[in-house]
Amino acid sequence: MSFSANNYLANDSGDPATSSRNTGPVKIKKAKVDEDGSFKDVYKKEISRSSAINLLLYSTLCPFRFSRFYMCLYCTQSYLDMSELVCHTTTVHNAIGKKDLRRVLSRTGKSQPIKVNVIDYGCKLCDSVAPDFEALKNHLVETHKKEIDIANDGVMPFKITDKEYQCILCKETFVEYRFLNKHVSGHFRNFFCDQCAAGFVTAGRLRVHLKGHQIGPHPCTDCDKIFNTLAAKIEHYKRVHAKTKRNICKHCQASFMDYYQKKKHMKDVHGIKFNDFKCNFCSKIFLVSSALKAHERQVHLKNKKFTCDICNYQSHYKESIKRHVMCHTGEKNFKCDICKKAYARHSDQATTMPCNTEALTEHEQIKIAEVDDGLFNDVLAKQISRSSAINIILFSTVCPFRFSRFYMCLYCTQKYLEMSQLMQHTQKEHSGLGKKDIRKALSRTERAQPIKVNVVDVACKLCSTDIVDFDDLKTHLLTKHKKDIDLKNDGVIPFRITDKEYACVICRQQFVKYIYLNKHLNEHYRNFSCEQCGAGFVTASSLKGHLATHQIGVYQCTDCDKVYKTEATRLDHYKKIHIKTKKNICKHCQESFTDYYHKRKHMISVHGVGANEYKCSFCPKVFMVSSHLRAHERQTHLKLDTYTCDICDHRTYYKEAMKKHLICHSGEKNFKCEICKKAYARKRTLKEHMRIHNNDRRFACQYCDRAFIQKCSLKGHMKTHHKDVENINY
Repeated sequence: MSFSANNYLANDSGDPATSSRNTGPVKIKKAKVDEDGSFKDVYKKEISRSSAINLLLYSTLCPFRFSRFYMCLYCTQSYLDMSELVCHTTTVHNAIGKKDLRRVLSRTGKSQPIKVNVIDYGCKLCDSVAPDFEALKNHLVETHKKEIDIANDGVMPFKITDKEYQCILCKETFVEYRFLNKHVSGHFRNFFCDQCAAGFVTAGRLRVHLKGHQIGPHPCTDCDKIFNTLAAKIEHYKRVHAKTKRNICKHCQASFMDYYQKKKHMKDVHGIKFNDFKCNFCSKIFLVSSALKAHERQVHLKNKKFTCDICNYQSHYKESIKRHVMCHTGEKNFKCDICKKAYARHSDQATTMPCNTEALTEHEQIKIAEVDDGLFNDVLAKQISRSSAINIILFSTVCPFRFSRFYMCLYCTQKYLEMSQLMQHTQKEHSGLGKKDIRKALSRTERAQPIKVNVVDVACKLCSTDIVDFDDLKTHLLTKHKKDIDLKNDGVIPFRITDKEYACVICRQQFVKYIYLNKHLNEHYRNFSCEQCGAGFVTASSLKGHLATHQIGVYQCTDCDKVYKTEATRLDHYKKIHIKTKKNICKHCQESFTDYYHKRKHMISVHGVGANEYKCSFCPKVFMVSSHLRAHERQTHLKLDTYTCDICDHRTYYKEAMKKHLICHSGEKNFKCEICKKAYARKRTLKEHMRIHNNDRRFACQYCDRAFIQKCSLKGHMKTHHKDVENINY
C-alpha cells in the first residue's frame, strides 16, 4: 500500500504548517519520484525515514551497521555473529521509543536506507508473524494503521543467519556478507553513473565513484608510476603497495603480495607450523582458509556467481567472465606493429612479439633497435632489448640482481650481504625457470631499464663451449644457437662482483665498493644526459631526480633557518649537519656531533669510555674507527686511488681532494673579498683572509703578550723570540 495524496496532504494548499489539529498527526507532502528513482524531494526523504522508524518500532526487525563486525545501531557494541547482535538488540534496546529512535537514525543521511535483518517477520503490537517482509508491511499499514510507504520504506532488508546470507527481494543466497551487500545494493539503484551505468544507493557513493573516471595524471605516492584515472591508481596501490605493506614477515622483514605467500615463506624458511585446512569433500589440504573456501565453492558446490548473458557460461570469477565475453564481441584492440595482426588480449600480442622478432634478419633487428642520441624512443627497440635480456638470462649462467643496501634476488624477496650467497641461492632455487617466469619477473621493471647481471664464471647452458667474456657469450648464443639477441642493445648491465673485487666488465677498471662501480657504469650507459652538467644516466627517472638538483629557487632547511638556491645544496646541508648530528648523540650527556669519530673521541676523553683500537696490518698505526683504518690501508698501502686528474695524472682516493686539486689547473678564483677586492680559489682561504680585516688575533703566544692573525706568524715569532724554549706546541 503506497501513500496517496489525500492521506498526506494536510489541506488543499499542501502546506503542513497550516494543517488542522483534528486530522491527527501532521502529514507529510507526497513527493514525486524521478524516472531514475532518485530521492530528490526533501519530503520524500522524510516519508522514507518515517516509514523506517515505524517498521523498527513496531516489528522485530534488527537494525545494524557493518564494518568487519555486525554493529548495533543504538550503541557501540559489535559482534562476530548476527545471532549475537539480534540477542543483544532484543534484550537491551527492545523498549526504545520513537524519539530515541529518530535521534539514533539522525546520524545517517535521510537518503541512506537503514540495514535491517529480517529472520522472523513478527509484529510487536499483536504478536502475529507474517509469512514474508511485504506481508509484514501490509499488516502494519492495514491492521494497525501505521504510516509506512510500501514502495519506499527506508530500509534495506537482509536475511542473515550463522549459516546463510540471503537476499529478501530475490531469494538469492551467498557465501559471505560482502557479496550479499553488493548484490542488495543492486536493488536500490537510486543514483546512476552516466559513464559505466553503475548504480548506487546514495549520492555520496556516486560522487566517490565518479572520481574514478576523471582523466588526468594520477601519480602513485609510493613509486614513480603515473595513471590516467584515480581508479587505476587505487587499484595499483591496493595490489602492489598495500598488500606488501600488510604482508611482512616478522622474522626477516621480507614483504609479500598476499598472505598465502607470506605464510608459505614462514613455513618453508623459518619452520613455523600452521594449522592445515582440509577439504570436507576430497583429500586436498590448504594453507589458508580462504583457499579452502574458494576450492569447495568452485569445485564441489559449483557456486558460480557470474553468468554470461549470451551463452549462459558460468564462472566463479568476475575476471573470467570478462575474458569470456571477448569471444562474443570479436573486439581486437591489441595490434602488432610488425606483422599488423590484431588480438583480443594483450597477453596474446606479447606472446607473438618474440616470434616476429626472430623472423627478422639480423640487419633488420639492429635497424629497429637503433638508438637516437642514446634515448630509447622506439617501442620496438625496448621490446627487442627486453627480449634479448630474457634470452641471455635463460640460456646462460649470468646472475640477475637488484641492489638496495643488499644484493636482492630478482625472482623472490631474498637478499644477501655477499654476491656469492645470492649466486648460490639463484642457482639452487631458480635455475629451472622458464621464459614465461623470467618475463613475469622482469615485468616489474620498466622496459627502458636494463637488468643488472653479475657475469662472474659465465657459461652457456646449452653446450659446454668455453666462454672467455660477456661479449663472447652474446656472440656465441646468437651465432651458434640462433637466439634472438641484439648485440648493441642487449638489455642488461654487466657487473663483475666477487667477495674481493668490484670490476667494470667494459673497461676493466676496479673499485672498492659497489656504489662506486654502479656510478661508474652510468658513463658507459649514457642513455639520458643532463644538458646543464653533462652527467649521464641509464634511465629517465634517474635523470629526473638529477635535474631537480639544478632547479634554482628558495629552498629553506626544515630544521634551521638557512636558505639555499638549489635542492641539492639543501639536501647536502641537511645530511651533513642534521642527519649526522641526530645519529651521533652521546648517550651520557646528549651532546651531538657531525660524525661518529668525534662522538667516539668525546666519549673516550670526557666520559672515560674504553676505545676499540684498529691496528693497521702493514704499519704500526692505530685508529679509533674501522672506516679510518680501511681508508688508510687502501690509500697508503694498497694504492687504490680511485680518482685521477686528466691533466697531470695526479691520483687520489677522495673525490673532494680531486676537486680541490683541479683548482690548481683552472686558475679560477670565485671567492672575492668585498673590502680589498682580492680573490681566492678556495672559500677557506677567503675566511682566513677576512681575519685581517676583522683583526681576529686568535693565535696568542703563551710566553708573552703578543697575538697574531695567522698561525704561520705565531710560528715565526716563536722561532725568533723564543727559540730557546723546547717542545714548542703550536
